[in-house]
Amino acid sequence: MAKRPKKRLVTNADLERMGVKSEDLTGLQLVQLMEGKPIEWPIDPDLPTPTKKPVAAGLKGMIKDMIIELPLVAFGSLSLASALILTLQVLVYLKTGDWPDWFLFTAFKDFLPASFLQWLRDPQDWFGVHKMVFYLFMEIPLALSVFLFAILLAIVFGSLVILF
Repeated sequence: MAKRPKKRLVTNADLERMGVKSEDLTGLQLVQLMEGKPIEWPIDPDLPTPTKKPVAAGLKGMIKDMIIELPLVAFGSLSLASALILTLQVLVYLKTGDWPDWFLFTAFKDFLPASFLQWLRDPQDWFGVHKMVFYLFMEIPLALSVFLFAILLAIVFGSLVILF
């Protein structure tokens, strides 16, 4: 005696989450769904269910998922940080009447080595590099630097997604 597959009641939203198309349904099932009634659907362990998402295969799938999600989280976090820095600058301006000049140097001056700080103040060589680094650290506002770094990370990790 053949074993009948187990069935459960599903709604239109459940079928959409499972990726079932209307072409896969019978006419009676379509009519029941249009009336807002649930329909019987076979339980197949290989098919995605409303509560079970398809899992990427193995370590490669997990790494691919991380590479896809990491730039989104990094871009979102750094963009939020940039907006918060700008908001804090506006609040300081509204309170004091003077715009705070916060640059990348302001954030990192306590963490930079003394020899680098000395070279930044009075370069003895590498004058072209000094001009670029000085502009980066002392001319670009901190909020803009953080936002540009977020865009750079999104581009780099986005290109990695394409490679996988």
